[in-house]
Amino acid sequence: MAFEIEVKDEAKRDISDAMQWYVSKAENLDKKFLLAVEETLLRIKQTLFAFKKVYKKFRQTAVKKFPYVILYEPEQRIVIVYAVFNTWQHPKKKFQWVKR
Repeated sequence: MAFEIEVKDEAKRDISDAMQWYVSKAENLDKKFLLAVEETLLRIKQTLFAFKKVYKKFRQTAVKKFPYVILYEPEQRIVIVYAVFNTWQHPKKKFQWVKR
């Protein structure tokens, strides 16, 4: 079954914020970060249930070579991405977007 990926605005903002930070650190590092996020999203789409549950039905997986995890929820035929979380932040902030 093919799953679609829906990236919430909050997660898009997380990606944008990270890219802005990385662009100031090294040439093309922002592009490398975006590529790593895209590869991680593809990995999620291909192996949806391979990644561990971290809270209720929410799952996470690491972005390779960067200190980020992607937090998502598998639904019927869609994967909802809620956050691209910087793991250097306090872990309690990881689920601040949950309004359930």
